[in-house]
Amino acid sequence: MAGKARNPFKYITGKTRVKEISIAWGHFQGRGIPAIMIHGMSANHLCFLPIARALNSSGMDILAYDLRGRGQSDKPKGAYSSAIHAGDLRGLLRNPKIAKRFKKPLLIAHSLGAYAALEFLRLNPNDARGLVLLDGGARLTTAEQFRIYIMLRLSFIRLGRKFKDSEAYLKLIKNSPLIKQWTPDLETMIMYDMETTPEGVGLNIPLHVIESELNSIGGSLNVARSIKSLYRNPTGGFAPVFNQIKIPVLVVRATQRNLFPGDSILTERGAREMVGEFPNAILKEVSANHYTILTQEQPELNQLILDFANSLPGKR
Repeated sequence: MAGKARNPFKYITGKTRVKEISIAWGHFQGRGIPAIMIHGMSANHLCFLPIARALNSSGMDILAYDLRGRGQSDKPKGAYSSAIHAGDLRGLLRNPKIAKRFKKPLLIAHSLGAYAALEFLRLNPNDARGLVLLDGGARLTTAEQFRIYIMLRLSFIRLGRKFKDSEAYLKLIKNSPLIKQWTPDLETMIMYDMETTPEGVGLNIPLHVIESELNSIGGSLNVARSIKSLYRNPTGGFAPVFNQIKIPVLVVRATQRNLFPGDSILTERGAREMVGEFPNAILKEVSANHYTILTQEQPELNQLILDFANSLPGKR
């Protein structure tokens, strides 16, 4: 069906059956290099609007999808993890209609999506031509996990809450210290996963989705339980494998703080460790934080990705 997004690009939406669930997606249609975009924990595919618009204007053919449990994708009970998301991506790329257009795509992944992409490539090393990791994917030390957990709790304030109307819901988000600049694209993303129920208006991501996701990496929405888990298993669930991924990788680190110094999702230490272990990787830094790297216009980032994409073998 036709979807709504700011022109000038042709954008359609749809759903594809993957195993037992339906995965919702948005297709920014182009004739150039095929790319798949994978978002983070509490986002949806429209978080990529600014970057998708820029890349699509240069011809890139982009499929951005909602992870299971988010956006308009199904939200079943059960486990949520990078491994589950990797399986969903494999199923999506095995669909005949999608496979015809997105054979060996460039993967562009942010935050949690970076871990899903890394797990996908560990199991399917020949199914992509390149990988862009946007502020995510590193192994995390115990101290890094603590700082990130404190910061992320603010992004979870929408979970399970109901408001009298959409304006009250939007006001909560606009007043978050994580929001540096309110934009039409950001509002489009937020409204996309807003739902109205008899109890009121709120986010359509069920609590069990985020709790299961956090459990998979050694955390929890419950602070005490999360701290205990981290002490029992200091590495949490962040154990991606880098040296087995042979395709070219572009690692992009956001250098600005989110709330306080040292709360980067992708630290300089973590980024350099990744690049040192990937057989074929480069590291670039952009002046943004974990959220503004996507939600605000980033011409420098767009050019980095385009240059990287154009350097890959097998361009369409």
